Amino acid sequence: MCDKLIIIEKVIDLIDSVDEFIYCNQTDDSELGVLKTVLRGFLINNCEHIIIKDDIDIDLDHSQTIHYCSKCLSTL
Repeated sequence: MCDKLIIIEKVIDLIDSVDEFIYCNQTDDSELGVLKTVLRGFLINNCEHIIIKDDIDIDLDHSQTIHYCSKCLSTL
């Protein structure tokens, strides 16, 4: 039986592979977009999130606070 964390890691790897395929082939395949949406939804609903708060620089004068999961890297 698979551990949930292993499945989450495999889903993250699959999302990365889909992103790489889209980038390398310069494709805008709507089915791949749907697949990524479903996979991200799975991560958001099944990961036991560890939330990190971080500030990112927008430009020299502006920054923005973001929240993301350190496990699945989803922004929340």
